Amino acid sequence: MEFESVQRFPPSEDKWDESSSDDETYGGGQYDDFEDLFSNETESVQNESDESEIGMYLETEPGTQKEVAQLIVLRRHLDSLQEQLSEKEFLVMKSREELAACRTRTKALEIELNEVLNEIKQSQESENVASYHRLVSQKVKLETEIESDKKLEIEINNNLQESELNLSRVEIEQRHYVELAEQVVAKEERVNQHKMKMAKYRLGKERKAAILEKRKWKNAERDLTDLIKAREFAHEKALEAAIENQKRARKFLKQSLSHVRDKEQTQVEDEVANIGGRVKSIISLKESINSNRENLKALQARDAAFKKQRETSELLERNQVLNEGGNPQQVLLRRKKKEEFEKNKVSFKTKQTTNRMKIVSTILKEEENIERRKKQQPQLWSTKHTEKLKELQPLKKPSIHTKIELTEDNEPIFLQQTKYLQQTPREDVQREVDSVSSSSGQDITQSPSTLALRKTTMVANNEEEDLAQPEFQGMWDQKHKVYKVPKEDVTLKPTGGTKMEHDIMKRTLAKHKDGIIVQQVAAGREFKGRPFNSKPEVIHFKDLDVGRVYKKKITITNVSYSINFCKLCGLSEHLKDFIKIDFEPPGQMSAGMSCDMFVTFKPMINEDLIGEVFFLAQTGPFSIPLKCTTKKCDLSVDVESINFGTQVVGETIRRSVVLQNKGALGSRFDFQKIPENPATTYTLETSLGRLTTAETPGMTPNDVSERLKTSTTIPLNTALKSRRTQQSEGLTDNPQTAETLGKMTEFPIQDDEEYEEQRGDYRDEGDEITFVTPATEYQAVPDELKVGEIMSGEIEPFSSVKLDIIFAPCIPGDIQANFQISFTDSESQPLLIKTKAVAIDVPVWLERQNVDLKVCMYDRLYQEQIVVHNRASTALRLNFEVPKELRNHMELLPKTGYIQAKQTFTAQLKFLPRQTLAEDSGGLFDIETGIVEAPMVIRVADQTRPVPFVINAVVTSSDLEFDRPSVDFGCCGIHESVVSTVKLTNHSILPQLFGFVGIPEYVDIQPNDGFGTILPLETIDIDIIINAKRARDYDFTLLCKSGINREFPLHCRAVGVHPPLELSHQVINFAATALDDVSTSTFHVINSHISSNEFTHPVPRIGKGEIAKVGPTSFEFMVPDNIPISITPSVGTVQPGEKCHITVEFSPKLHDYDVRKEAVRVIESMREEKEKEQEEKRIREAEELAKKQLEEEKQPKGKKTPKTPAKPKTGESAPKSGKSSAKSSEQASDAPLPTPEEIDDKSKAYKAAHAFLTRNYPGSFKTFIIPCLVASGSCSDDDLSLKYNTANTLYLEVHCPVIKPPVVIISNQGHSLTDFGQVSIGQNAIKPISIQNISENSVELKVSVLDTSGPFQMLNALRTLKPDETHTILVSFTPNMGKVFYEVLKIIGPSSELDVCLTGHGVTPVIKLVPDQRVLDLGHVITGETSSTAFMLENQSSLAIKYSIRLDSGSLLRHHNLQQLPDFISRSGDERKSLVGPQNHNGSTVFDCVPCEGNIGTGESHEINVTFQPDQPSTKFSDGARIILFNTEEAHVIELRGKAHDHMMFIEGNDQLDVPVESLTSDGGDKDTNGDAIVPMKNILLSFMSHVSDEGFSPAERKLDIGCVKSIAFAARKNGEWSVDNIQSAQNAGFSIEPLKSTVDADSTKPIQFTWTPPENHDPNVPVTTSVLLTLKGDVTLNYNVILSGLVSFN
Repeated sequence: MEFESVQRFPPSEDKWDESSSDDETYGGGQYDDFEDLFSNETESVQNESDESEIGMYLETEPGTQKEVAQLIVLRRHLDSLQEQLSEKEFLVMKSREELAACRTRTKALEIELNEVLNEIKQSQESENVASYHRLVSQKVKLETEIESDKKLEIEINNNLQESELNLSRVEIEQRHYVELAEQVVAKEERVNQHKMKMAKYRLGKERKAAILEKRKWKNAERDLTDLIKAREFAHEKALEAAIENQKRARKFLKQSLSHVRDKEQTQVEDEVANIGGRVKSIISLKESINSNRENLKALQARDAAFKKQRETSELLERNQVLNEGGNPQQVLLRRKKKEEFEKNKVSFKTKQTTNRMKIVSTILKEEENIERRKKQQPQLWSTKHTEKLKELQPLKKPSIHTKIELTEDNEPIFLQQTKYLQQTPREDVQREVDSVSSSSGQDITQSPSTLALRKTTMVANNEEEDLAQPEFQGMWDQKHKVYKVPKEDVTLKPTGGTKMEHDIMKRTLAKHKDGIIVQQVAAGREFKGRPFNSKPEVIHFKDLDVGRVYKKKITITNVSYSINFCKLCGLSEHLKDFIKIDFEPPGQMSAGMSCDMFVTFKPMINEDLIGEVFFLAQTGPFSIPLKCTTKKCDLSVDVESINFGTQVVGETIRRSVVLQNKGALGSRFDFQKIPENPATTYTLETSLGRLTTAETPGMTPNDVSERLKTSTTIPLNTALKSRRTQQSEGLTDNPQTAETLGKMTEFPIQDDEEYEEQRGDYRDEGDEITFVTPATEYQAVPDELKVGEIMSGEIEPFSSVKLDIIFAPCIPGDIQANFQISFTDSESQPLLIKTKAVAIDVPVWLERQNVDLKVCMYDRLYQEQIVVHNRASTALRLNFEVPKELRNHMELLPKTGYIQAKQTFTAQLKFLPRQTLAEDSGGLFDIETGIVEAPMVIRVADQTRPVPFVINAVVTSSDLEFDRPSVDFGCCGIHESVVSTVKLTNHSILPQLFGFVGIPEYVDIQPNDGFGTILPLETIDIDIIINAKRARDYDFTLLCKSGINREFPLHCRAVGVHPPLELSHQVINFAATALDDVSTSTFHVINSHISSNEFTHPVPRIGKGEIAKVGPTSFEFMVPDNIPISITPSVGTVQPGEKCHITVEFSPKLHDYDVRKEAVRVIESMREEKEKEQEEKRIREAEELAKKQLEEEKQPKGKKTPKTPAKPKTGESAPKSGKSSAKSSEQASDAPLPTPEEIDDKSKAYKAAHAFLTRNYPGSFKTFIIPCLVASGSCSDDDLSLKYNTANTLYLEVHCPVIKPPVVIISNQGHSLTDFGQVSIGQNAIKPISIQNISENSVELKVSVLDTSGPFQMLNALRTLKPDETHTILVSFTPNMGKVFYEVLKIIGPSSELDVCLTGHGVTPVIKLVPDQRVLDLGHVITGETSSTAFMLENQSSLAIKYSIRLDSGSLLRHHNLQQLPDFISRSGDERKSLVGPQNHNGSTVFDCVPCEGNIGTGESHEINVTFQPDQPSTKFSDGARIILFNTEEAHVIELRGKAHDHMMFIEGNDQLDVPVESLTSDGGDKDTNGDAIVPMKNILLSFMSHVSDEGFSPAERKLDIGCVKSIAFAARKNGEWSVDNIQSAQNAGFSIEPLKSTVDADSTKPIQFTWTPPENHDPNVPVTTSVLLTLKGDVTLNYNVILSGLVSFN
């Protein structure tokens, strides 16, 4: 690559970092060495450089690879420097231009400022104030701009300096690489030279390869010829065999045809019989249907009669129960529930039976499987033999040290102390059990702790023995015996000693006994009893704590008659782990002497321990009892019964009970009262249906079953309180109420099935079911006796708690109650306390203790009567007291009165709540709830207890409040109504009536014309509608009155506006429009303002403002965004007295965000389905794996199947694949769902969501209000800026109902666009469009008419679609020109139109011939041999092309096209109609093209092979190959030519003498295969034309080509010879021939030059004719008489 200059380099894509301006970068000789600079970057370039850059250096020498890489790096660096230089120069130029522009602008502003200053002076002189202020503001603006421009100039100047600095840096940097650039140029030239050398080398190499390939091709051609001949011979043989086989097959054809006809006849008869049977069955079915219909009618009539009868009986029963005073609904409901219970019970029993059968069957199956597995795998189950093997073997004989002791019966005991070398935990436990069982103390075995320890030990042993055996015995379970070296000096003896040792031991012990145990006799009396006493007598460790150490000192005193001694023998076996005894034997002790023993106890378990300490005295053994007890509770009360005596109703008395704990363990207690008689208890063995009335008084068996089903739970305390209240009000006389209360029981709320399941699952036989006693026993639990403040708590060790029982009688009578103290300590029994009391009543009582005045309003009077009763026999004086806080609001009259004996007294209550009630009442009135509770008291003379009662009331306000004091409607047009919504709030808790009165005629109030009822604390919307009649100011007040005649005013004002324009329709109601459909409507904008005379007609104005001008008025509709409405035109101008046509289109669509949200749900459901499928797949794989393992286990062990390595690999890979799939599924499930904003609108989920929402669209109705701005003037005037007034705004209200489309497109993923793509001109493409009826009714469809001259055409008709039915429309596209076509097909339904957009692109197919030749000459061949060549078809169009090659010789118009004059007769220049020449005699085609048809993709090419195979000699073989595209269009015509000869030598170039007509027969010359034979002579004509000029005759020249055909038949002859004889006469006539004799190689030609130069004495009017002899020698000798004819032309 050459450079224009040293400092200019071609640009590159890399950027040079500007930060490289440090001193290190610009070092002087830093980059002088080429290798030092780029040695580190060579390897990276070899890996990262593009293929286009490395391609030119691929074949360089091995030693220069590094140099080439360095060259590439340097070239890149130089390119980057050049690019940086260009960039910096551009920045400098740009900064300079900006600086110049800034300075120019500043100068212009300064000039303008001077002009403004001059104008200011002039305005001051002329005292033009308005102009002065305008100029001053302009001056300030100019000064500001000049200042900002100066700042900008400074900034630009700084940028310019910085850019120049960077430019100079880059230039300096570039100068450093001048020498390197020259080196790069030199090295690139060297690389190019090397490349040329390599190219020459490769060219020679390719030529050699081409020669070798040519030789291979010729060999292959020869082999192919032999193969073809062999195939032809085989084909002839096959044809002969086929003809013979056909003759043989004809004999059997008739027989087979007769059999087929017979079979068809039988089938027809069977079908007739079958159809007859079907007809009979259909007739019988029809008859049965009719009979069944009659039976069904009878059954229905019977069911209706039964139903009517049942309803009548139910109605009679209901009336009967109602007349008896009962609740019929309850009775019937109870009966229905009972029937349902019985049904459920029966169904439960059947279900239980079936389940039981299933369980039994499964158990039997399991047993069968277990038995089968026992037979297959017996090693998994234990037998007696295996159990014996598992038992513990006897211990090895250890070294034994024997101790001998005596029992009370003087029997020896061998106490063995064995040293175990190796003991397992099981052996330790077994030894411990053995030692316990062989203990000498019989009392120890009787202690419970010993029994518990023994039981625990045995259970542990059993658990160890019953451990589950492993399926396979591993090496780790085998216990190997460790070899031990025996000790010679130790001889093992049997446990317990030998028989001889026992005898010796007995004798020795007898001697010891005689010497140790001595009878003690003193004063003639023998001592009997315990020789020693202990103090204390029992060693007792109380209240033990685990882990704490206790010590006790025990004094042992000799109480025998004389000297005695004592020896400690031990203690109970189970105490040895916890008790330690320190005792030093004192030796002989005199009578009365004592010694000390210390006992240390460290408890390790929290249990009671009982045992003994054993001693041996001279007079015999004795023991001291030892007890260890844990902490326990010792609870008691000081009294067990309390008598409260007699108490007046209303007074309260309290009694206390002291609960004491004398134990060391605390407990939690609960103090509660219990009924005196316990509840009746039943077990499941007792049927609920067999309960008698004595067991459940007042309860029947039906009631018990009914209560098990009822869902009502009423506590007993609630029932008691209700009864107490009724008694106090005098309602206890009603027996039905008491009976109802008595039947209230506590049963859980549950269904029948749940009850049955719980009863069957959680209750066993013998469990207790407790029912609460009926109401006849409820007096045992009175409310008057109750527990005090302390009902539960903790009682500490050695402490006491005081519990209170309170008696507060409410009803007179004898009362008894039982109280129980229960404890959490399981060993402490509950304590029972019995109480009794007597209550007497007061003489004065009220009929109502609580007087409810309901809801009251402020400042309104409410009255009520208070009735007082006197049960005493004397008259009493009453004083009524009102709380002083409520005396201004409440009054009782009279304040004092007398009530007679056994009479009543009535007082009058007056309640007038005022607004100051909250301030006066103190705590008696709740401001938030409005509740007043006034405690009133009646004082009775000579009675300590007053009679209290309460007056309750809810006080509320009666205010109605508007949310605002006034309403401003603003500007109201006379063509529309303006609505303002106010909120009316009811602050009362009572509903109130309201109504608006005195409403002006131009005002309307809705709803209900301003009248209605407002609920408590409700806020309702009131719409105030004003319809201004004319342009003026409106000011009025609306008056709202409540039901109590309170008035609430609302002030309103508005301004009437008459706009300059008006709309012909203020409201547009669209018909129901389907989704993705379009509805249109029209209206007009009218300008009726033609005069400003307000006295003749109303004029446009705002209130009483200025009248609008007469003239053109413009409008603009402000359509809100994101609504499916468009208005055309949205902007326009209307002249006075004219109107403008407006079109409104409504095209509803689904909201994009809703579709995206649904798409997220679709993705989530798809994930769930995928996870479910994966889970099912994993389960199936696991089941298959389990089956395989089971099959492997079932195989008998004796037969060892050969193990192939593939099976375990697949078995191992299956779990891995399952894990990988599980991990992938977990990752997919853990992946977060996309947000609606992330959903692509072209994804499948989006399309599925859109289709789902369309199909399930519920329909909607929306109203849109579109404002129309009005301005005076024409919007077409560019200079006029129109200003509008919002008061003149018009409003268009549009009502848009949207429905679900009845018909949708289901093909092409629901898209309405059908794209046919690119289709060749004249071709036909058909696409189906499927539609579906998604409505609930049948839809009759029509279709719009497509363009008759267009390319689209509908092929089938529409029909009526039933619900959910589909139909497919076939549309064809046939383009007639190359362009894009677009058309809309409308499918019209009864309520909507479905638009289907059709589009397609007509494309002209372009196919190219390679080589581009119209004539394809296949040369010369020997008759019977073949010649072939090829050409390419290349597709240069943008779509695939289907082609076919048709030969003219196979055309039906072939004979028609041959009807023409031959060439030698018609000398006109017209082209031949037919290209077909002679044909083969055997009927095969002379020329053949392979392949003859196919498809060529875009940019692809196909190779066509043309074969020439004649069977007769001719030089006129020709044919036409026509390339047809899509079977319709002819793209190219190729003329195929060829020549065939019988001999290898031929001549070309002579004049035509024969005719190219195939109907003519051949000359019929004999062919001689002998090479020396001479073929008869043929004549050849050569005509010469010489022209006459002033200089004389011009010579005429002709060439005659002599050729030699290369043939396999004449492989021995490599060339041919020819010679010209008898030339003397020709030379005399002026002819010259060169050469006269020569040879020609095979597959080549040589010319013979014939020249005619007329002699000088030649007569031009006389033609010259002569001849010469031409002899050709090849396979045969050919003689030709060459006739030379010369003519002279004067032209």
